[in-house]
Amino acid sequence: MTTRGHHLFSDGAARGNPGPAGWSCIVVHVQDDAATVVELGGRIGRGTNNQAELDGAIAGFTRIAGLPGPATLYSDSQYLLNGASKWCRGWVRNGWRKRDGEAVLNADRWQVLYELVLARKPLGPLAWEYLKGHAGIPANERADAIACAFADARPPALYAGPLAGYEVPIFDLPDAVGIPERARPVDGSAPARGSKEKPWCYLSLVGGTLERHADWTACEARVKGQRGAKFKKAMSAADEHAILRQWGVDG
Repeated sequence: MTTRGHHLFSDGAARGNPGPAGWSCIVVHVQDDAATVVELGGRIGRGTNNQAELDGAIAGFTRIAGLPGPATLYSDSQYLLNGASKWCRGWVRNGWRKRDGEAVLNADRWQVLYELVLARKPLGPLAWEYLKGHAGIPANERADAIACAFADARPPALYAGPLAGYEVPIFDLPDAVGIPERARPVDGSAPARGSKEKPWCYLSLVGGTLERHADWTACEARVKGQRGAKFKKAMSAADEHAILRQWGVDG
């Protein structure tokens, strides 16, 4: 099952960190009657991996600016995902400074991304998904290849056209697991609280069939190796409802 909306698969790479860098974003638009793919990429003459990660996300959100519908950003960068979904709010309150008073690194890029994210809120739900890097996930591997090619100053041919003609199985995403908790964010703030709270349930969607599981072991056994499988931990009944709505499933 392919969820209707906008799906952004971004990545970044740097040779030297800082050094020549490249960014990428694969933008997939899924509508009721059509689905299209646009590959984006670019080069930074001298930059860091984190800067490239941010540029990829910025390019993706810029591409879908003003377009209604749910959106999901997929990335292997916990820095990007945690910063955009959690830490930015605190940075804004502190005038783009960390709790120790030091300026937030890459604040110019974070400010652009934060404004793009705020502008999306009236247009539809926004979700963030972590994909483990270099784990054979087709979407992540392709995004990485594009970013690396630009970092190496050998821009690849970029696809733009119907999803049906795209050779990458972009929605083969068995390892999309939300955002991993970090013990301490890079902005120096306190660790996230409540991370040991017992889940409401685990959800799995395989072949369009939904199941609820009491523990992760049962959920993992169902989705492991299943092409296009989706799974997620729900912390409450409301959380479960939101996940099913994002998946386009009537629970």
